[in-house]
Amino acid sequence: MTTMDKKDVGLRNSNILELFQGAQVLLTGATGFMGQVLMEKLLRTCQIDKLYIIIRPKKGMTEKERLKKIFDSSLYERLQREQPNCISKVVLVTGDNEQRGLGLSKEDHALLVHRVNIIFHAAATVRFDEKLTTAVAINILGTKDMLDLAREMPHLKAFVHFSTAYSNCIMKEIDEKFYMPAMRWTEVVQLVDSLDQETTEIITPIVLGEWPNTYSFTKALAEDLIRDEARGLPIGILRPSIVVNTASEPVVAWINNVYGAAGAVTGAAIGLLKSLHCDKDIAADMVPVDMAINAALAIAWEVAQHTSENKPAQYLNTKMKTTCKNEDIIPIYNYVSSTQNPITWGEFMKLNEYAINYPSLKCIWYYFFTLNKHRFIHNIYVIFLHLLPALITDIGAKIMGKKPIMCKAYQKISKFTDVIAYFSTKQWNFHNNNVQNLWKRMSPQDKILFKFDMALLDWEVYLSSMIKGIRFYFIKDSFEHAEKAETRYQRLKYLHYTIFYSVQLMLLYVAYKIVLHYWITFKDVLLEILQ
Repeated sequence: MTTMDKKDVGLRNSNILELFQGAQVLLTGATGFMGQVLMEKLLRTCQIDKLYIIIRPKKGMTEKERLKKIFDSSLYERLQREQPNCISKVVLVTGDNEQRGLGLSKEDHALLVHRVNIIFHAAATVRFDEKLTTAVAINILGTKDMLDLAREMPHLKAFVHFSTAYSNCIMKEIDEKFYMPAMRWTEVVQLVDSLDQETTEIITPIVLGEWPNTYSFTKALAEDLIRDEARGLPIGILRPSIVVNTASEPVVAWINNVYGAAGAVTGAAIGLLKSLHCDKDIAADMVPVDMAINAALAIAWEVAQHTSENKPAQYLNTKMKTTCKNEDIIPIYNYVSSTQNPITWGEFMKLNEYAINYPSLKCIWYYFFTLNKHRFIHNIYVIFLHLLPALITDIGAKIMGKKPIMCKAYQKISKFTDVIAYFSTKQWNFHNNNVQNLWKRMSPQDKILFKFDMALLDWEVYLSSMIKGIRFYFIKDSFEHAEKAETRYQRLKYLHYTIFYSVQLMLLYVAYKIVLHYWITFKDVLLEILQ
């Protein structure tokens, strides 16, 4: 059977491939973690005609240079091998989601309006400590500009908006529906527009209220915006939880960042992170990035299916009013693991102790890590296992004429652990009926090509490869030096336990001297009482 024959068979049995064959797709956020995986999947599997990506120059690199850097990465090796000319399908569109109108030229705006069939809006600032002004500009106003652009597209079949499962993290029970925020998106936009940067930063904690950061706050408001402004558009919202390494495609365990759970694993594996403020008994809700992307593609299919089947007003690309509320029309998908295949933080970190078997040359200390539910206990660990060693190391570096770096490193680690603590000490009850029903409606062929059912994931197998992926793809530590790394790690182990037991003996000695002192002081009194 020829390659063309295989494609024809795949198309006949795959509803999702049928949607994407020959499609002209617009993707925002293509340079981000999820965006890169989505771009690769679209080009490798979906037989699209063109992929338009909105991209801007950054850090001295042009749009073409940024794209080339992505295509030269290990994530795209399989695609480059199977389809060497795939990059010819990518059309670079200069733009910026932080600018009004997406920073598009009139020509590019017109091109997108007349050509695009499907939109994936994955662009966002994911920094938890992002300035409110920037987060509003990208996450809220950038989304509004995308909706305005989509409304002009006469051939639009589907629009998938990437949100987060934690957009409504102030709720304990999170269903696949819209929630009303304390402040509407219009109020926050007007407030930010009316204030200078300094004033905005001062009042940000007040504006956030119960929300832990500007990211989840502006993502909630972006959903509020969609509820108001997406009437008549064929749109669906994907809410993934903590997104981590790929499970299987295009390569196993690929990752290009150490945010969230991956950061905790990396810090513990190289011996930097010794304690995390975390309840080991609550769910660590995380999903592999490739499975989340497959869910996004399936959502596009389902939204497009409703578009063709429901020509009445709720899905027509017009401004016609309907008696239905938008929240009753726009489907939301909570893509989470805790409902079907839960794993606790304790189980997650225990399985990641696999890192001990494959140490990195970049390890600075032996693996010694604990989860502390109580903040007070965690802080004690931080003082004795983070701050004091860092201070001693930096003093030693200064004496030797080297640059001290450990104290600054632990300041960043402290900031990271404070951010993740909100999500590792709270339990949410997610509902994901829409996701489960979507999976059930898919054809057998689509379930193979676009696998996203979290119930099928084997956590032990997946996590055994996770640390390898972090080491190889992010830390850039080759496995060629495994023997050398193992030798060095054994030395760190001996040093660790030498110091550990020496400190214990010192503490026992101090305790003995204290008890002896009080015994000598109060011996006569105690004997008299006993008599």
